[in-house]
Amino acid sequence: MPAEMAAKKGLGLLFPYFPIRFKHKFDAIIKRMENPSKSCTAHAQMKAFQKDLTKFIDECIIIIKREEENGTLSNEAAIDIVGLIGKACDHLFHGEPELLWEVHEVMKPAIRLLSEQFKEQIAKQQGELAKKDVQLKHKDAQLTWQETQTESHILNFIRQYKKDEKTKTQTRLALQEVFSFMPSDAEEKIEKYW
Repeated sequence: MPAEMAAKKGLGLLFPYFPIRFKHKFDAIIKRMENPSKSCTAHAQMKAFQKDLTKFIDECIIIIKREEENGTLSNEAAIDIVGLIGKACDHLFHGEPELLWEVHEVMKPAIRLLSEQFKEQIAKQQGELAKKDVQLKHKDAQLTWQETQTESHILNFIRQYKKDEKTKTQTRLALQEVFSFMPSDAEEKIEKYW
């Protein structure tokens, strides 16, 4: 089944399994290469086989990129599928390093492109997180400053009441009224600053 037909049927996720269909032909060529009388034609067949396999993988990569652009595949899934195609080829054709080199050469730009897009997305997300972190730190600093100012006002308020010879009860009631404290909070501030 051609790669485009598989994609139209929604079978693009199965691309890593498609190199299996090349295995029988590969094994037959390898056997011919072992026979001295047939090795010359077998080498030519291996070149043709290499061309067919790399063309198929290139078609798969084009379809995967298209699916990613359409939003059918996530960037991570696209990277995984291309990587799995490479691993399948490594497993199936491990006896022919030149063939594997060609396969990986076809895949390099796609893997690099997909991984660069993935890295860009991560960098963008990290930038957004860093921006939010700065905003939170700014808010924390503002809150800390406000709390410090409020504590300073409470301290001055209590000192003034003490200087005016007001009782703790009068001061507590005034704190409750002015700062909207609960009785226990007002009592805590008096104990802290009296």
